[in-house]
Amino acid sequence: MFTIRTLLLGALVWFVPFGLGMVIFAFIPPGTPLFDTMMSLALVFASVWAAHLYFSRSNDADIVAGMKVGFLWAVIAVALDGPWFFLVEQMKMPLADYMVDIGLAYLIVPIICAGMGAAKSGSVE
Repeated sequence: MFTIRTLLLGALVWFVPFGLGMVIFAFIPPGTPLFDTMMSLALVFASVWAAHLYFSRSNDADIVAGMKVGFLWAVIAVALDGPWFFLVEQMKMPLADYMVDIGLAYLIVPIICAGMGAAKSGSVE
Protein backbone atom coordinates (compact mmCIF):
# COMPACT_ATOMS: atom_id res chain seq x y z
CA MET A 1 0.00 0.00 0.00
CA PHE A 2 2.29 2.82 1.21
CA THR A 3 5.84 2.21 0.09
CA ILE A 4 9.12 3.99 0.73
CA ARG A 5 8.52 5.77 -2.59
CA THR A 6 5.17 7.04 -1.30
CA LEU A 7 6.79 8.33 1.88
CA LEU A 8 9.58 10.01 -0.10
CA LEU A 9 7.02 11.72 -2.33
CA GLY A 10 5.36 12.99 0.86
CA ALA A 11 8.70 14.40 1.98
CA LEU A 12 9.02 16.05 -1.44
CA VAL A 13 5.64 17.74 -0.96
CA TRP A 14 7.04 19.25 2.25
CA PHE A 15 10.56 19.99 1.00
CA VAL A 16 9.71 22.01 -2.13
CA PRO A 17 7.89 24.85 -0.32
CA PHE A 18 10.16 24.64 2.73
CA GLY A 19 13.29 24.79 0.58
CA LEU A 20 11.90 27.67 -1.47
CA GLY A 21 11.00 29.48 1.76
CA MET A 22 14.59 29.17 2.98
CA VAL A 23 15.90 30.57 -0.32
CA ILE A 24 13.52 33.53 -0.64
CA PHE A 25 13.58 34.33 3.10
CA ALA A 26 16.51 36.70 2.49
CA PHE A 27 14.62 38.66 -0.18
CA ILE A 28 10.96 38.52 0.83
CA PRO A 29 9.99 38.90 4.50
CA PRO A 30 7.94 35.98 5.88
CA GLY A 31 4.35 36.86 6.65
CA THR A 32 4.00 39.25 3.73
CA PRO A 33 1.32 38.52 1.12
CA LEU A 34 3.97 37.83 -1.55
CA PHE A 35 5.80 35.31 0.67
CA ASP A 36 2.54 33.54 1.58
CA THR A 37 1.48 33.40 -2.08
CA MET A 38 4.84 31.97 -3.14
CA MET A 39 4.58 29.29 -0.44
CA SER A 40 1.05 28.39 -1.55
CA LEU A 41 2.12 28.14 -5.19
CA ALA A 42 5.10 25.97 -4.24
CA LEU A 43 2.83 23.66 -2.22
CA VAL A 44 0.38 23.33 -5.11
CA PHE A 45 3.22 22.66 -7.57
CA ALA A 46 4.80 20.04 -5.30
CA SER A 47 1.44 18.36 -4.66
CA VAL A 48 0.54 18.11 -8.34
CA TRP A 49 4.03 16.88 -9.23
CA ALA A 50 4.07 14.25 -6.46
CA ALA A 51 0.51 13.10 -7.25
CA HIS A 52 1.42 12.73 -10.92
CA LEU A 53 4.50 10.68 -10.02
CA TYR A 54 2.51 8.58 -7.55
CA PHE A 55 -0.41 7.81 -9.87
CA SER A 56 1.83 7.18 -12.88
CA ARG A 57 2.87 3.91 -11.15
CA SER A 58 -0.30 3.16 -9.21
CA ASN A 59 -2.98 0.65 -10.12
CA ASP A 60 -5.46 1.95 -7.56
CA ALA A 61 -6.01 5.43 -8.94
CA ASP A 62 -9.34 6.83 -7.79
CA ILE A 63 -10.65 9.56 -5.56
CA VAL A 64 -10.38 7.44 -2.38
CA ALA A 65 -6.77 6.46 -3.07
CA GLY A 66 -6.02 10.13 -3.74
CA MET A 67 -7.56 11.21 -0.44
CA LYS A 68 -5.62 8.53 1.45
CA VAL A 69 -2.23 9.38 -0.02
CA GLY A 70 -2.98 13.11 0.19
CA PHE A 71 -3.80 12.94 3.90
CA LEU A 72 -0.69 10.83 4.48
CA TRP A 73 1.42 13.47 2.74
CA ALA A 74 -0.24 16.28 4.72
CA VAL A 75 0.55 14.45 7.98
CA ILE A 76 4.15 13.93 6.81
CA ALA A 77 4.44 17.66 6.04
CA VAL A 78 3.13 18.68 9.46
CA ALA A 79 5.45 16.16 11.14
CA LEU A 80 8.46 17.48 9.21
CA ASP A 81 7.46 21.07 10.07
CA GLY A 82 7.28 20.24 13.78
CA PRO A 83 10.96 20.43 14.70
CA TRP A 84 11.38 23.67 12.77
CA PHE A 85 8.31 25.56 13.95
CA PHE A 86 8.17 24.30 17.53
CA LEU A 87 11.85 23.91 18.47
CA VAL A 88 14.00 26.29 16.38
CA GLU A 89 13.99 29.61 18.22
CA GLN A 90 14.02 31.85 15.11
CA MET A 91 10.96 30.10 13.62
CA LYS A 92 9.13 29.12 16.82
CA MET A 93 5.40 29.77 16.98
CA PRO A 94 2.46 28.58 19.10
CA LEU A 95 0.54 25.57 17.76
CA ALA A 96 -2.62 27.62 17.14
CA ASP A 97 -0.69 30.19 15.09
CA TYR A 98 1.03 27.40 13.14
CA MET A 99 -2.27 25.70 12.30
CA VAL A 100 -3.89 28.94 11.12
CA ASP A 101 -0.87 30.22 9.20
CA ILE A 102 0.66 27.02 7.79
CA GLY A 103 -1.06 23.82 8.89
CA LEU A 104 -4.41 24.50 7.21
CA ALA A 105 -2.66 25.07 3.89
CA TYR A 106 -1.68 21.39 3.87
CA LEU A 107 -5.36 20.50 3.35
CA ILE A 108 -4.79 21.41 -0.29
CA VAL A 109 -2.68 18.24 -0.64
CA PRO A 110 -5.50 15.66 -0.26
CA ILE A 111 -7.78 17.83 -2.40
CA ILE A 112 -5.24 17.85 -5.24
CA CYS A 113 -4.46 14.14 -4.83
CA ALA A 114 -8.17 13.23 -4.83
CA GLY A 115 -8.65 15.19 -8.04
CA MET A 116 -5.62 13.58 -9.66
CA GLY A 117 -6.80 10.11 -8.60
CA ALA A 118 -10.29 10.73 -9.94
CA ALA A 119 -8.91 12.08 -13.21
CA LYS A 120 -6.61 9.09 -13.67
CA SER A 121 -9.45 6.64 -13.00
CA GLY A 122 -11.62 8.36 -15.59
CA SER A 123 -14.38 9.10 -13.08
CA VAL A 124 -14.21 12.82 -13.85
CA GLU A 125 -15.85 13.77 -17.10
